[in-house]
Amino acid sequence: MERGDYFGYPKCCQDFFFQKRLLEKNLSLTQNQRHTSNGKGFIPCPTCADYLVENNLKIVYLIKNRICPHIFPIFYCYNLACSCEKPASVLKKISNTGFK
Repeated sequence: MERGDYFGYPKCCQDFFFQKRLLEKNLSLTQNQRHTSNGKGFIPCPTCADYLVENNLKIVYLIKNRICPHIFPIFYCYNLACSCEKPASVLKKISNTGFK
């Protein structure tokens, strides 16, 4: 859940992702989840997706207390001087491509 907190995702959405997607391997989504997800990894829980649709809000409305220094929806940058969290896959890509 630390990664979800880092990106400012609501706790309910993190819990949904952990339970349904990771533990149960359930990849099905509601119509509103498909409609509101940004295609870059963050999938709101069904309750939040319904709320966004009912109130005509964008997914960014759900992002609160984001620790990542980049605005949503950027997940990772390729600047080694930046303090943002970088997983091993991004660090490998930086070293393989010469990003600085």
